Amino acid sequence: MVSRCFFAICAIILVACSIQFMAPSFSVHMRKYGFSPAFIGLCFAIPGIIYGAVSPLMYLLTERLTKRAVIIIGTVLMSIGMMFVGTSRLLGFDNNPAIILMGMMIIGCSAGMISIPVLPEMIESIEINPDMHYNPEDLDNYLSGIFVVATGIGEGLGPILSSFLNEGYGFRTAQDMFAIGCLSFAFFYFIMVGHFYVFCEDPPHKTPGGHVEFEDEEDAETKPTVN
Repeated sequence: MVSRCFFAICAIILVACSIQFMAPSFSVHMRKYGFSPAFIGLCFAIPGIIYGAVSPLMYLLTERLTKRAVIIIGTVLMSIGMMFVGTSRLLGFDNNPAIILMGMMIIGCSAGMISIPVLPEMIESIEINPDMHYNPEDLDNYLSGIFVVATGIGEGLGPILSSFLNEGYGFRTAQDMFAIGCLSFAFFYFIMVGHFYVFCEDPPHKTPGGHVEFEDEEDAETKPTVN
C-alpha cells in the first residue's frame, strides 16, 4: 500500500514536470518555423482549457475504473501528447500545426486524469492499510502538504530537464525522450501496483477491524461482514 502512495507522489511530480517541460523551449522552437506569437499563445492556453473542461468528467471515470487505472491511462496519454507536440521524429511527423494543437489537447486531458484522482488515491492507499494508525484529519493535512511539495518539485524539474535535453538533442528529440520516460513510468506503475485488475471497479475495502466497508448504509445492513 505504501508503494501505491509512492507511485501516486511520483505521478504528481511527473504531471507538473510535463507541463513545465515545454516552457523554456516551445516558443523558441515554434518561432524558428515561422509560427506567430498568437498561435504559440493559443497552444499554451489549450491544456488549461481542456483540463478545466474534462475535470467534471473525472468523477464519472473513477466510478468505473480504479484511481490507479485512470492515472496510468493519463500517463500513457501524456506520453502521446508530448510526442504530438514535439512532432515526433520517432513517429515520422512533420511540423504540422494540427498535430501540435492535438498534442496540447491530449496533454490537457491527461493532466486532468493524473492530477485529479491522485490525492484521493494517496489517501485511500493509507486508509486501507490496517497496520497504519493515523488521525484522519492529520492524514489529510500531511498528504495535502506532500501533494503541494511534489507539485513544486515537478515544476522545478521540468525547465531544468528541458534546458539540458534541448541543448544536447534539440526540441523534437527532447520531447520524444520525455515521452518515453512517461511511458516507462506508466509501465512500472502498472507492474508495481496492480496489473490488469486495476482496470476493474474498486472492491469493498476492509476496515482495520476486519469488516468490509460498503459505500451504502443499506448494503452494509444486508451484506455479511468478513472476519
